[in-house]
Amino acid sequence: MKQCMVTYIGIVLLFVMAIPSGVFAAEPLNVELIIDASGSMAAKMEGKTKMDIAKDVLMGLLADFPGDAQIAVRAYGQNRKEDCDDIELLAPFGPKDQSQVEGKVRALKPVGMTPIAGALDAAERDFLGREGQHNIILLVSDGKETCKRDPCNVAKRLHQSGIQLEINVIGFNVTAEERKQLECIAEEGGGKYYNAANAKEFRVAATEVKQQVAQTQPAVKPTTPPEPKAMNLLSAENGGQLLVAPDDLWFRTIDGKEDEISSFATDEEAVFAFKEEQPATFDTFAILVPGTDSVNVKEFELLVAEDSPTGTFRSMGKFQTQNVKLIKTPYQEFKFPEVTAKYLKVKLISAHGGGGHMLLYEFRLLGTLQGATGK
Repeated sequence: MKQCMVTYIGIVLLFVMAIPSGVFAAEPLNVELIIDASGSMAAKMEGKTKMDIAKDVLMGLLADFPGDAQIAVRAYGQNRKEDCDDIELLAPFGPKDQSQVEGKVRALKPVGMTPIAGALDAAERDFLGREGQHNIILLVSDGKETCKRDPCNVAKRLHQSGIQLEINVIGFNVTAEERKQLECIAEEGGGKYYNAANAKEFRVAATEVKQQVAQTQPAVKPTTPPEPKAMNLLSAENGGQLLVAPDDLWFRTIDGKEDEISSFATDEEAVFAFKEEQPATFDTFAILVPGTDSVNVKEFELLVAEDSPTGTFRSMGKFQTQNVKLIKTPYQEFKFPEVTAKYLKVKLISAHGGGGHMLLYEFRLLGTLQGATGK
């Protein structure tokens, strides 16, 4: 038991080590854990269930992720015995906060099926709006698909999609047949397979990971002229404008005062422009969330247009806030692939409490006016 658990912990930590250190500085990192809570995880290994071992290790894994990583957690098989739709998002993407996740993970009871393909399908939706970022899935399973689907094909599709997911797999105490499928998922998903079975394979995996890290250290970049400093394009002080909205309340989201604004309805939307309606290049939107409140905005969509504030807009994705106060800064930032446009539309979708009304605070859009140095 002790040797197996040490091996399993070691494999998980090697997964963390395998993420190139240069990735964290270069682009946003999004990691989703998919936890097997199927009935086979109730099997005991010298007095402790595999599920309990997994809970301990995954909580340690969460603590070891970089502080700026966005983390999400899914599980399958924890509610019903023979239900291939028993797949649940325990925690949507948000800043690493172990206290928000641990209670839900600790409560998992292994009872059901192993719908790996369905869980990967569900995870794809979690990554929408994060195209162009470093997107990783870590699947932990002690067996193969039991819901008559091919998870290898799903993994291949996700890796080749615009999200470009990298799918890594830990096989925990699996048979040779089960390992074959899990290895296929990792291979088709562009990731690596780690087998948590014994000390020998642990040593082999450690060697492979060390070699991979050595090969992926970021090269020293040549000196380049500094890029224009990003500015808050929406700020009225910087020339930001409200062009289209249901009412004047929306102007208060860009007036720089950071006060509470109520009330807004779901499906409301507003269109903003930048100084003198010039085109701008941007990749970060931020919302002030000063504290937990059931009427805080939860989900919203960002859209852009080049021709007209009332013309055709294209979506940059749907995004979701965390209903918490961030201590370092109360602004929650949302990254997307860099875009150049003249108009930004913000569409409200839902509040954390599920009601039809919500509060808003200050918005920010970080970027540069074309040909400007910003301020």
